[in-house]
Amino acid sequence: MNEVGLSTTIDTPEAITRDESGSRVITRHNYRCQNSMPANELAFILVLLRERMKPLERRDLILMRDLYPEEEIAEAPRRESYIHFYGFRLDWLRHAARHFILSKINHRELRPTSLPGFISRLQLLETCLREEHADPQIEHVTESFIRERFLNWGNTRKCVGKNWYADVCNLVRYASCYLADRGWPNLMLDKRDLRRVEGMWPGGRGYQLKVTERTIPDDIIEQMFQKLDSLDPVLKRLLILGRYTGMRSADLHALDFDCLKDDPDDPRFMILTFYQSKVQRWNTKPLLREDAAHALVIMTIREQQTEVRQQWEHETKYLFPTRTGDGETTLTGGYTRDAIKKWMLTEGIRTKDGVFWEFGWHGLRHFHGTELALQGHDIALIQMELGHGSADMTMVYINRRLHLKKKALLEKGGGRFIDIKGQVDNKMAALAVRRDATLAVDVPGGLCSLPGQLGEWCEHNRACMTCIHFRADVDQLAFFDQEYAAITDTIARLKQEVAEYRQQGRTRMAEIGEKRLAHNQALFINLTTIIATIKAEGSYRGDTRKYQRPTGSNGGEAHPQAPGR
Repeated sequence: MNEVGLSTTIDTPEAITRDESGSRVITRHNYRCQNSMPANELAFILVLLRERMKPLERRDLILMRDLYPEEEIAEAPRRESYIHFYGFRLDWLRHAARHFILSKINHRELRPTSLPGFISRLQLLETCLREEHADPQIEHVTESFIRERFLNWGNTRKCVGKNWYADVCNLVRYASCYLADRGWPNLMLDKRDLRRVEGMWPGGRGYQLKVTERTIPDDIIEQMFQKLDSLDPVLKRLLILGRYTGMRSADLHALDFDCLKDDPDDPRFMILTFYQSKVQRWNTKPLLREDAAHALVIMTIREQQTEVRQQWEHETKYLFPTRTGDGETTLTGGYTRDAIKKWMLTEGIRTKDGVFWEFGWHGLRHFHGTELALQGHDIALIQMELGHGSADMTMVYINRRLHLKKKALLEKGGGRFIDIKGQVDNKMAALAVRRDATLAVDVPGGLCSLPGQLGEWCEHNRACMTCIHFRADVDQLAFFDQEYAAITDTIARLKQEVAEYRQQGRTRMAEIGEKRLAHNQALFINLTTIIATIKAEGSYRGDTRKYQRPTGSNGGEAHPQAPGR
């Protein structure tokens, strides 16, 4: 090819690497490779045509547009988006994985952006099987293999998160239920095994520490915005929007050109509308013109719209478009992230310890959420601002951080909140700490006084009447009388069920029944105490030890002590 004047050297963009000392540097490499793209494209088209002649449930290569509506699929720069199952070399496992994935897509339980990672996690089962057996078969997939061998295998390799185990368990459960005719055994897997997963996952301390580490430090943000004028204008605008809106990277880069409009009901506001790909819904964010941060967001969007009109000579589909041939697509988060990292390296932006910070778009999102919490905004507003599907995720991202925990610590004996600088935070105290009656929240039959500190949730689900934080008075007496009768019937029924299970030799079900029976018996004891206390004193507090019976009514062994008593 060189003889006819065609170069086979492809100049790649500058890349960030580490030198011999471990420091980050910008390097440029030339890679020599044969241009085989036309041949690859031809092979892909032939395979695609062959697969599209099959029914969907038998295809090993499937276009995304055959699975999802067009508006849910991110535009690919070179060819149509697709998935394939060639990573499964075991035919029986490939068949099960394909049916399982198509079922989840059909029930809208799997998004396009999650699909590649989901498939790769399922492939871990085959990797583990091949290490264990020379010729893996369905018979090798047993309860003990999944619960012991596979779980320990993943923990040893430090697989990230918990889904690598949960997804494989769900695959096995699905195959056991719907693919029994293919030889899959009936397997019963315990969801509580997820507690043995050592990877970081939402709710665990490891994940919380990871969230903290990914949050961009204040000093880095300050340096970046001090030197913002030296950054490419498009990257500068993306940084501003990410900093003051907290959008996810994919949503930020896919903003529509006409995302900003006047509020028809209130001239003081403008409305920013964007699609949240993770939760699959549109989010509408009001921007107050008089607010400095919101005004900056409005100005930034208008500047980008003006520049796009000048360069493209028409209004594009996206606010941050780029050309792919004659078509239009969006800038990718990976490209802009790497460009910003090179800029930070060039500008000498470092932490206080002189360490180069590995910039990531999600760190801006964590920074924005943390800032909202530090400003005293409540959880509901932060959840809406970040677009979280549940308040629990808002807690994990924000309120369980160490420095926010310090804001929620009461000064011993003083009833005051202390901030991270050791000063009394009266605003936080007014928000989160109230008197006993104010702290109490509604629960069936009464109130709960579990302190409403940010990030603390009651772990005693459906067990309020055995909790030390439970409160009740004469207004709930009729309710407790009804509960007394109902629990009496429940205890009698459970005793009969346990006896029947024992007679039938169903030991496991009998053990479960005995645990439920013990819980209801403890609840019965506390319920008796609650009723007696209310009748004697007019109210009940869970930490009251009065009327607790020391022994059983028949003078024999004492009943098991109720939790919190």
